Amino acid sequence: MLTRPCCCGFEMRVKEVGVEVVEMAGADPYQLWMADELECRECHRTILYGFGSGPVAHRPSPELAEALQRGARIVYERTGAEMATELRVSWAQICARAAGHVRR
Repeated sequence: MLTRPCCCGFEMRVKEVGVEVVEMAGADPYQLWMADELECRECHRTILYGFGSGPVAHRPSPELAEALQRGARIVYERTGAEMATELRVSWAQICARAAGHVRR
């Protein structure tokens, strides 16, 4: 059974469905993903959750620039080591890094 993340002792609520998320490689857009935004009803912290099984677009792609112009969220900058080795990083790690919970 899948459950949503909890915060402040409550299950987080869906704030927005279909949020555009751009993964960055340095200062350049790398991949476009779709996710949902959840919010805590107590402290109003938000997280991105429920990413699709794969990116919607890869670079080079006009969709990436268009998504940034529409206000897509930027969640993560790939490190040089990850790009050089094609290291796979889970979205849980990406979200934790974006929230400042994990050191690089």
